[in-house]
Amino acid sequence: MRLTDVARASLAELAGDYINWLLKKNQVPWRKDSAEARAIYGLRLDKADYAEDVVHDACAHILVQKHKIPGL
Repeated sequence: MRLTDVARASLAELAGDYINWLLKKNQVPWRKDSAEARAIYGLRLDKADYAEDVVHDACAHILVQKHKIPGL
């Protein structure tokens, strides 16, 4: 339970940091029903398959998945 609480607090802090970053860029978060948000919610990313070289495999996986995200 304790680790779950730490993770939840970290996620909440990250969300706040993201909102602050957007506001500094004179942006607002997408509306939940916007076309951009629906496109992201609809993404289905592949499950990562790591071998012994986790850093290499993770980076390669991220690069492949990035191509699925519109506008990146």
